[in-house]
Amino acid sequence: MKKKIGLFFGSFDPIHNGHIEIINNPYFYPFDQIWCIVTPESPFKKGKVIASFHDRLEMVKLSVSDNKKILASDLECQLSPPYYTANTLVFLQAKYSHYSFQIIMGSDNYVSLVNGDWHKSEYILNNFPIIVYPRNQETIQPHTSLTILDCDVIETSSTSIRLSLLATSELIKYLPLPPLVQEYIKTKKIYFPEYQ
Repeated sequence: MKKKIGLFFGSFDPIHNGHIEIINNPYFYPFDQIWCIVTPESPFKKGKVIASFHDRLEMVKLSVSDNKKILASDLECQLSPPYYTANTLVFLQAKYSHYSFQIIMGSDNYVSLVNGDWHKSEYILNNFPIIVYPRNQETIQPHTSLTILDCDVIETSSTSIRLSLLATSELIKYLPLPPLVQEYIKTKKIYFPEYQ
């Protein structure tokens, strides 16, 4: 039987409690592993990523260190830009043919995928089961590969966290961040006004 792997792609700039809530959802208990794949630069966020790849990867590692089934992955660094999800999936299928991959994404990303905004969106939709968690009030178009995760709407966003910290670093203790990530950000002053 193939190992069942969940793939959670993201900039994780920074990873927050919403991300952690998703990957700890009971739906994923039967999975062998969840890979949090930190992208060096999302094609949708060119020039918008603030923290370095190293810092973002370290924050993910800190966030998942208490769960051996969840891995922080730097595999996209082995690939050439642009970092299209479809290209990464082709790489994964070739390297890990004995694994069964499923993709985890927010409803906002799923809508843009179905609309054809992604590189080789049909390849992704036709070859991989997709597990979607609710972000806003998007109308989700049914698809044979789709599973909608039973969870609360994830309203937290990395963007809102960055903007809050840019306004005042004193807010960090009130933000929905894993404790070790809070400490990492405070120590390195990532996202603080002086970091810009």
